[in-house]
Amino acid sequence: MKKLYVPLCLLLLASCASNEETRYHSIEEIDKMVPCDTSEIENFHKHTLYYLVEEDIENVWGEYTEKSLDKYWNGPIARFNTMYNPADNVMYHAGDSDIPKVSTGQIISLSLLIEGYIRIPVYFQIQRIYSEQKIIEFVYMEQNKSHGKQLVSFFPETIKGKNFTLIRHQSWFRSDSAARDSLFYSDYHTQIVDEFHQSATGNIENSIKPVTEKNLIRKGLIISPAEH
Repeated sequence: MKKLYVPLCLLLLASCASNEETRYHSIEEIDKMVPCDTSEIENFHKHTLYYLVEEDIENVWGEYTEKSLDKYWNGPIARFNTMYNPADNVMYHAGDSDIPKVSTGQIISLSLLIEGYIRIPVYFQIQRIYSEQKIIEFVYMEQNKSHGKQLVSFFPETIKGKNFTLIRHQSWFRSDSAARDSLFYSDYHTQIVDEFHQSATGNIENSIKPVTEKNLIRKGLIISPAEH
């Protein structure tokens, strides 16, 4: 069954990827990209993951907002490729020494490894960074096959007298393939998100740990209402 699953997965993903999705774009093409429409986000699929790290929230927030962008996506699955800043019309590439930290308006492209065989680029834009509320929002670009957004929220928690930070990573997604959305997206997306958070918190002494909603309830942790 495994022998059949891998080529079937690759065939499905390849059939869902257009020529525009499977190649990288020039600075002129990226400048014309627009975020996808999320006005009916309630009709998208939703995927929520939680993480706990034994560290003060201000230190954790700094790890997610003060490093150069390539440090967040440097794993075997998701790799930073480029960042285009429309404000100054500058493109940064993986390997550049002056890649800036995250800021609103940036259009980022990642190279995603599919089943260890092929890589496809995806593009998204940093829409919001709220330092006071501790929220970062990414929105997929209209030119991607998959549309949606991701919302990363940070909450201070105290467990047995120790300071923790709870991270909630919400994703809304939809493509033109119901099979890709229902069969493959959630598991594959979880791997990418896990990798992202491991990279972001790599400098923190205490490692970040995925947690389930049931575990959070058992710990008595309060989670703010889901944001849309």
